[in-house]
Amino acid sequence: MRSSVAELIASMAYRFIPLVIGVAVQIFILLDPTFARANETLDKFTMNDYFAHFEWQKSNNMEIASSLPQQNFSYKTIGTLEFAKPGVEGDFIPHLAKISGLSAMQVKESKDPIKVFIVKDSSIMTILNNNPDRLYKVGIPDQIVTSLRNMDAGMICKGVGHVNNDQDIEITFILSADKSDKCLYNIIYNAFGIINPNNGPPAELSLCILYEARWRGKRTREEIASVFDDVKKACETRLPGA
Repeated sequence: MRSSVAELIASMAYRFIPLVIGVAVQIFILLDPTFARANETLDKFTMNDYFAHFEWQKSNNMEIASSLPQQNFSYKTIGTLEFAKPGVEGDFIPHLAKISGLSAMQVKESKDPIKVFIVKDSSIMTILNNNPDRLYKVGIPDQIVTSLRNMDAGMICKGVGHVNNDQDIEITFILSADKSDKCLYNIIYNAFGIINPNNGPPAELSLCILYEARWRGKRTREEIASVFDDVKKACETRLPGA
C-alpha cells in the first residue's frame, strides 16, 4: 500500500520554498502562459534571461538549479464537487513532464511517487486559516501548512515545495480556490523548478534547457553555462515555436 504523503517526506532533509502567484499575474494567463509569445524573436534573450527562470539554491559555495529528480512521477488532486470536472493539471502536468524528459500520470493510474499534490476547494483559504486540522488529515504536514499560512492572505492559489539537500524537488503541495483553474499554471511551472514563467523568454524553452542540461549531468550555474548554447539549440529543435 502506498505510504501517505506525510510519511513520504517525513524522513527527508528538506526546506520549504514558497511558490508565489498573485491575482495581478493571473489576469495575463489565458490558456497557456507562453501563448502570447509564440512569435517573439528568441535571439533577443540572453543566457541570463533564461537563467532568471531557474530556482537557484546555494550549496557548498555553488549555485544549483533545483528541479525534479530524473524519475517518472504521479500527481494527485482532491477537491469538492465544485471542482468535479477534469482540471488543467490533467493535461498541463504531463505536458511539462514530457518536455522535461519525464512521464507523469494521475496517482490512481501509477505506482510512481507523488510529486504534485493539489487540494481544490472554494473555501480552502478559510480552511487553511481557521481549520488547518482538515489539511493535516489529508496528509499535508504541519510545517507545510505553516508555510502556506504565512503567505499572502489575498492569494487564491498557494504552493509550497520541498527541496532536499541534493536540490531535488521532492514534492509540491498546492491549494487552489480558483474554479477557473487559471492560477494553477504558474504554480505547476514552479513545481518543475521554473519561476516567473510569464516574464522573459518562453517558459517551455527554459524548462527544456533546465532538464536537458540535467540529463547531461549539468546542474550548477557554471555547468549549465558551459553547455548552454548546445542545449538551447537542441531544445529549439525539439520545441519549434517555443
